[in-house]
Amino acid sequence: MRKHMIIMALFLLVCIGGSVAVFGTLRYIEKNEIIKEETRIGDASAAAGLTVSFLEYPLLYGEEKTSWGDYEETRISDVQWKHVIRLTEKGCEISTGIIRDTDALLAEEEEWSRNQTQWGQYGVNGFGLWFHYDNVLEKKLSVELVEKMKASSEPTRIRLADYMDYYPAVNRISLPRLDENGKLEENRSFDLDIYVDNIFYGIIYTAEYNAVKQEEMDEKARTIEEYFKIPVLQNEVIEFTRIEDEYPDYVYLEQKSVGEDSFEPYWHSVLTGDAVFFTFNTHTENGAVVDTSLIPDGYGIYRLPYTMNENGYTDVKADELGVFYPMDPAADVFDIELTLDQKTLMIIYELDGMLRCSLIDTHTGERLSDAALMPKIEERFWYLSAACGEDYIALGIVRPTNRLMDYDREDAPLWVFGKNENGQYGELLHAESNAFLDPGLGYVIFDGERLAQVLLVDLEYLRITVYTKDGIIYQGRYDFPQKYISPREGDLKGKTEIRNIRLQWAK
Repeated sequence: MRKHMIIMALFLLVCIGGSVAVFGTLRYIEKNEIIKEETRIGDASAAAGLTVSFLEYPLLYGEEKTSWGDYEETRISDVQWKHVIRLTEKGCEISTGIIRDTDALLAEEEEWSRNQTQWGQYGVNGFGLWFHYDNVLEKKLSVELVEKMKASSEPTRIRLADYMDYYPAVNRISLPRLDENGKLEENRSFDLDIYVDNIFYGIIYTAEYNAVKQEEMDEKARTIEEYFKIPVLQNEVIEFTRIEDEYPDYVYLEQKSVGEDSFEPYWHSVLTGDAVFFTFNTHTENGAVVDTSLIPDGYGIYRLPYTMNENGYTDVKADELGVFYPMDPAADVFDIELTLDQKTLMIIYELDGMLRCSLIDTHTGERLSDAALMPKIEERFWYLSAACGEDYIALGIVRPTNRLMDYDREDAPLWVFGKNENGQYGELLHAESNAFLDPGLGYVIFDGERLAQVLLVDLEYLRITVYTKDGIIYQGRYDFPQKYISPREGDLKGKTEIRNIRLQWAK
């Protein structure tokens, strides 16, 4: 972390109703308000022992004239506010303080944040509506047919099996990279792109990958693609419709599958420090199971190992791709999740009329537990949302009403799965009905009886909710303070980031 010039500063730590000021060589920043709490459900004392902290990070910029006469924005402030919310038997206590990037506290906070969230950026991307991706199907058709369809005012339909033998499987595997110091690079990945039937193989890379031979990457992509052979449905029909763009001379074809006899592969994946675990859906639009018999190891959760080194190269071990945890192809997998310690996989799937949850050891492939959650979900568009703790996973199931983002206040069960104090894996908490359960659970922490959830809402406020087996015992809204910024010279531009949200139960 770069060293800053020593700045004379006045540090004030103030509770509710106070202010904090820092005088620096560049800017004067004043904060006249702190977080305001509004209790929505229950009482804050029910969550006694919970502490929530986060950083408020104003991204402040000024304009600086460059040597060629233009103005560009330059970062002029490294000020960060730390807010702490403590829930006690007497209610909530809120404090606000100021820190700088040079503080050891911030360095530790940043390292913790990277460890918790970095892996979530990567994994396996599937085609979804695969025929849209880079016009893969269109490249299979003759030039004459494509031009005829573009000229037609009526939709044109074709039988997919007349042009393709297998569905395209994975289109991208995105893995992390290390920098020259052996640390994960933020927002930088090593992407292996895979296309169907030898149309194109390759890797999207920058100058750091000069040493990587294109032929080697092509071979790895080919190995992965050829592993997944799923025959196309004989009766699937694709419809092409001429679309005129806003530019008069540009016409393109919109593609969609027609009828219920269709299949759109999509993928679920999680990433550990040395492998991608992933799977795909096996059910067609009408509920039939596709043919997975040509996949060498059958259907299940697949494992693709990789290694990283400091020269920016991530080595995908394509030859070691295989089934890590076999599953019945009739199982309809909705989601897979990973605990923060990367030791346990959670698989949510539907089989034999029941929605089920399995916990799998990521080192051995052993099934640690398997439990039936509820009868098969008949309606579409249920939300399954999961939030991962260190060695547990919280799962919520929400059925939306007709109004957008308005959820039923009754039929919304919540579970926590993981390892109990006796070392046994399984269900740790089940609350059958929870009002206001969000489809995105956000940050969570579990003390054995109470699950606390913190949700950041539109960068405007935090919502803290605490659950037990009886449902919600506390929910509070915490609005961020208004910020007063008084520059000594010029105007400030920027926005505020909220990051490094941390939760802790008192022991």
